[in-house]
Amino acid sequence: LGDDPLRIFNYVRDEISFESYTGCLRGPRGTLLALAGNSVDRSSLLASMLQHGGQRVRFAHGTLPEPLARELVSSMWADRPQPPADTNSPDAAKAGVERFVNSVQRDYKLIRDQMQKANVAFSSQSVPSLDSLIKETQDHYWIQWLKDGNWVDLDPLFSDSTPTTKYATATETLDSLPNGLYHQVEIRVRIEEYAGNQPSSRVILTRNSKAADLSGVTVLLAHEPENWNGPAENLQAALTSAIQDTGRIRPVLFLGGENWAAGAPFYPKSPPASGMGGIFNGLAGIGTRHDAPIASAEALDIDLISPNGQKETITRNIFDVVGPARRAKNINLSYDDLRTKADANDVVDLSASVYALFFSTGAIAEQHVLSTVAAPPTDEPDAERTLQRIAVTFTVMSDAATSKIGAPGNAATCFYFDSPRLTVIDVSKSFSGEVGFTLDLRRDSPRAVALAGCGKRDVAT
Repeated sequence: LGDDPLRIFNYVRDEISFESYTGCLRGPRGTLLALAGNSVDRSSLLASMLQHGGQRVRFAHGTLPEPLARELVSSMWADRPQPPADTNSPDAAKAGVERFVNSVQRDYKLIRDQMQKANVAFSSQSVPSLDSLIKETQDHYWIQWLKDGNWVDLDPLFSDSTPTTKYATATETLDSLPNGLYHQVEIRVRIEEYAGNQPSSRVILTRNSKAADLSGVTVLLAHEPENWNGPAENLQAALTSAIQDTGRIRPVLFLGGENWAAGAPFYPKSPPASGMGGIFNGLAGIGTRHDAPIASAEALDIDLISPNGQKETITRNIFDVVGPARRAKNINLSYDDLRTKADANDVVDLSASVYALFFSTGAIAEQHVLSTVAAPPTDEPDAERTLQRIAVTFTVMSDAATSKIGAPGNAATCFYFDSPRLTVIDVSKSFSGEVGFTLDLRRDSPRAVALAGCGKRDVAT
């Protein structure tokens, strides 16, 4: 596209479809990955592309007339433009995606038919009405571009939209989108620990981000020694950290590049009684004058916060030596029992394990996974890239299969995301050397919308 404002405008108008939801969810990257977004996110992508081309832009905000909002919402059921075939993608990758899509669509029909035979009742509470979608869409954003000293409206609303066409009256103009418009994500690492026979919990790491900043990003959770101060620049720094190992570790979230955050340290097992760590602990009186607090469980708590303040908390356990049976009966461990369990060889070695959190705020278009699968191998192992490929491949195949489903003779039901989705992939290792791999679709809650007249039995949530 180069830096041509008109070509950039035409690209967003023709290639980025409309989906109705509130606020800024996807941002430029997530909107490009999904090839779809609401007016806020489409404007965000257009603004970003123009700014990278050296143009000055601002956001305009107004109310879209009801007839135009209705037309825009109805466009969600139209066939979307298909990208040109990628001749560089391997045939095996294309065939794999096609087989997966066909199998899901086949299984959907079988499941729907069986549920109809069983007379299963469907709740309509989770299915938005056409009127609610229209009202949601009327809250409208677009871009104004400074050209030759004048602000020009750029609103890629419909397929025949052109620069200078304005569909709403601007009630305000903004140099940037307000923070209150963004979906937010808060990641917390929480541990339960015993310092005696009673457990207590504390949050040892908190990280707040906009959902748009995490869209299509893999966040890695690892555990490093207490004295770890960042990625070692040289062997001397790494050896110094290892020598000072006290037996405590701290969670670290890696968000790409130099962007990382470390939490407070904790004991995952009994503190060392020998070596430098034992000396440091002895001087502190740990294990002699008072019991060392040992972690019995660790978990990720992730808050998804929408612009209207609604919050959903997702919890993903990292480890739990107490076990579900004891927790169901509300039975605590004794401190001696905890030490025995925590020091066993079959527990996970957190220092040798990694947890990849892949956030997506919309679908991932099929062409993105084909290019990922076809990427040439590198000489150096890259665990982060490998885990991200797995997450992207799984996500895009699922999206390709379920973006639009319907029975013959009935209106199609469209599925898309109006809040973040989370996939967790972990590669763990126990102290006995056993390696485990888990693919966890921790949150997958798409919005399902159907045209008026589509029966509830054709709506799956």
